[in-house]
Amino acid sequence: MFRALRMRLGVAICAGLLASRSVAGLVRGTVHEQGTPEVVVGAVARLSGSTAYAETDAEGRFSLEGPDGLRTLTVDAPGFETGTRGVRLEEGRPFVLDVSLARIEVRADEVVVRGRREAAQASQVEISRNEMKSTPGTAGDVLRAVQSLPGVAVLNDLEGQIAVRGGGPEDNLYLLDGIPWPVPFHFGGVMSTVNSELLQQVDLYAAAFDARWGNATGAILDARTRPGAKDRVHATANVNMVVSEGLVEAPLGLGDASVAIGGRRSYFDLIFGPLFRDTFTTFPRFWDIGGSLDVSVSPHDHVRAIGLAADDKLALMITEEMIDDPHVRGDFYMHDAFRTGGLTWTTTRIPGLTSRLTPYSYKVTDSLGSSGLFSYEGRHRVNGVREEASWEAGRTWILGHTVGFGGDLQQVRDTLGVYVTNPDEELHDTTVDGSGHTAGAWLQDRIQIGSKLALTVGGRHDRSSEVTRTSTTPRASVEWKAAPATTLRAAWGRYEQFPTGWELNREYGNPHLDPERAEHVVLGAEQRFPAGLFGRLEVYDKQYRRLVEEAEDGRRYANEGVGYARGVEVFLKEQLGERFFGWVSYAYSTSMRRPSPGELWARYEYDQPHVATAVVSWSPAARWRLGTKVRYNSGPLLTPLVGRTQNPDGSWEAVWGRPYSQRLADYVRCDARAEFTYPHDRWKFVIYVEILNVFGRANPAGVDYNNDYSEVEVINNLPRMPYLGVEARF
Repeated sequence: MFRALRMRLGVAICAGLLASRSVAGLVRGTVHEQGTPEVVVGAVARLSGSTAYAETDAEGRFSLEGPDGLRTLTVDAPGFETGTRGVRLEEGRPFVLDVSLARIEVRADEVVVRGRREAAQASQVEISRNEMKSTPGTAGDVLRAVQSLPGVAVLNDLEGQIAVRGGGPEDNLYLLDGIPWPVPFHFGGVMSTVNSELLQQVDLYAAAFDARWGNATGAILDARTRPGAKDRVHATANVNMVVSEGLVEAPLGLGDASVAIGGRRSYFDLIFGPLFRDTFTTFPRFWDIGGSLDVSVSPHDHVRAIGLAADDKLALMITEEMIDDPHVRGDFYMHDAFRTGGLTWTTTRIPGLTSRLTPYSYKVTDSLGSSGLFSYEGRHRVNGVREEASWEAGRTWILGHTVGFGGDLQQVRDTLGVYVTNPDEELHDTTVDGSGHTAGAWLQDRIQIGSKLALTVGGRHDRSSEVTRTSTTPRASVEWKAAPATTLRAAWGRYEQFPTGWELNREYGNPHLDPERAEHVVLGAEQRFPAGLFGRLEVYDKQYRRLVEEAEDGRRYANEGVGYARGVEVFLKEQLGERFFGWVSYAYSTSMRRPSPGELWARYEYDQPHVATAVVSWSPAARWRLGTKVRYNSGPLLTPLVGRTQNPDGSWEAVWGRPYSQRLADYVRCDARAEFTYPHDRWKFVIYVEILNVFGRANPAGVDYNNDYSEVEVINNLPRMPYLGVEARF
């Protein structure tokens, strides 16, 4: 009996010793999402040959003991694929590793549909950052993506400027976080001057916008930046065929303060500049840089500062082979630059009242010239402040009031230098300095009548120290919820725009000009359908009066132009989370102008009767996104050549027909885009390819004549062209 007891005791002791000997290894590690540094909290780690497990803590770390030798580590977490790694455990030597888990992408037929923020105004449409970057044929550029929105006419493939609903590019107001965006395009339209990564969304108000904005008769484009990341440092780098760009965003460690800064630079001059030294003394190049700072200084006060700067430059050597005129020789140069910035203080200290006060400043410099022939140097400097407030005034019986009010004040200073000479040795050399100010105030009340009807009435008053006539512009709109998913809208407004400094200049223009005037009327219906489909039908009419036109008498400019634009638009948009978005739009319109009472009506140069666009972007698998865009619009207008006459010196002059009475062939272009996402450890790489003008259609942009006007050549837009890029995200 005692012998058996001693044997059992010995076996137990030996087993305990062996067991204690086998628990000799330790594995420690961190679990993060594949392709990002984001840690995974609550992941469960297990070792083969052991029943023990460990969960990752708030920093994604775990520590687990197990038998020594070769083991398999398994890590599981909800929403992620299982991760496995081979490890070798040894006594006294902890095994340390990082484990990356691939997120499981849900690709079921049932998709959770994101809620769409209903437009607060008629003729308002928004485009998100994801849509900007993924719309085919745009190279991820924000203003190129805006060209795909309904009612937007494209001038040509090389210009990003937009003509909206029968107006011209100069009729629009461009804003960045509510402050003036003085130069939205590099080289007049090649690419926008802000990195799309800095933006959250862009809102386009195509007509009949409310009283918040003045000094514009066409449309409002309001780009909104996003705050920097508040969790960790994020970095993005993008290299493509035109620019290299980068963005860094991070928390500052002071409350919720965060910062984001991004920049871009073209590099054609670095690659092709040495090859074209005989033609370009400075090969075309541009750069831009922008950033934002966000911080909450109290529970009721938030401050955001933004800044943006850009620079464009080129210089071209004009030779006899380019131009026959012997007086046009030598170096032609162009250099444009601007900077803008502002600080917005948002406060909600008064219950029901939200106030946004924004002081801002911007400066634009531009120079243009040709050696020995002419030069132009201009500087435009503005300091301003803007207030925008909204007061939830409460309800009285069945009426609810949301009162908006605010104003803006600008101090403007211009410097203009012009030097001109001609073959007869006549010289004109002058410098003009000017200064002035503009001021505006606005008030409107959105009256909610019950749950279905809303009426907004308001107006604004603007004045300029350089213009005698002040501007008072009333505006009104009504919105009726005919059904839970159906909204009917009507809007009317009067809009005025002050003449430019050049047009008001006493030496080169007419200081007695009045503001241009437009009157907008919009009727529309919106419908939300199941599965994320949104539809809108709108008809509109714009009447233009007091348009500034060139005058042949001593006034140089006069308010004698009139015009109108009217049309109908249909817009359908589908949004299914991150998996799919797309839209289809068609617009029919006509836009006419008459420069002076004695002249005939003619089509406006930006008139495009038919504009149709279809955009589709689809993610068929977790790492792939495919897209296509098809655009059709009526061809560009030009003034036809009807004859030519020869001067006594042998030169030729053209005889032109009725302005803008000839239309070139219609524009049809199909673009395609494919992108593949490859997660690697803590980075995520996106490789994208775009094919512009897939079918290689020759879309005319204009015409060019030889020196005696005996031959004409059609200048086409872009041919079929690939566009490649690689993006890395951390």
